[in-house]
Amino acid sequence: PSYSIPFYGNSVLCCAISTTFKIAVCGTISGDIVVSSLYEGRKINVIKLGKEYRPTKLLITNSWGFIVTYATTEIGPGGEKSKQFIFVHNINGTFIRSVQLTGPITAWCAFSSNSDFDYLAISFDQGKLHLFEAFYLDIGDPFYRCYNPVVNLFYLKDSRMIVAVK
Repeated sequence: PSYSIPFYGNSVLCCAISTTFKIAVCGTISGDIVVSSLYEGRKINVIKLGKEYRPTKLLITNSWGFIVTYATTEIGPGGEKSKQFIFVHNINGTFIRSVQLTGPITAWCAFSSNSDFDYLAISFDQGKLHLFEAFYLDIGDPFYRCYNPVVNLFYLKDSRMIVAVK
């Protein structure tokens, strides 16, 4: 079947799809994350981050179905720099936690351990790579420094290896 889900003029900035959980999530310019059912072809929830947030990256973790959003704030009228955040919601849209970041994310990926914990690997604009459990968002110190911006991250499960392309 083919579905069309209207957004009523609300611009979509990013999107992620989970075949495991049969949902699509779209981040909009108004600071909403729209959760849609791929099975039913309709909106099932709207997560309101707030108008000050611009979701720019989304992913859905494989084991627990966490909806992870990378969002920035608008640059303020006084020349204030934008701020970056990661939000974690469960598959039903319930807020779990968020964290303010020290810089912009250039690349990220999610993967699950053999014991079904969901992890995120992220790269900041300075090429610092971090690995942490998605639920806790305890980013900590980088495990590797690329010294150049990373354009993409991949996790190779068979080799248990993170690949960073710079």
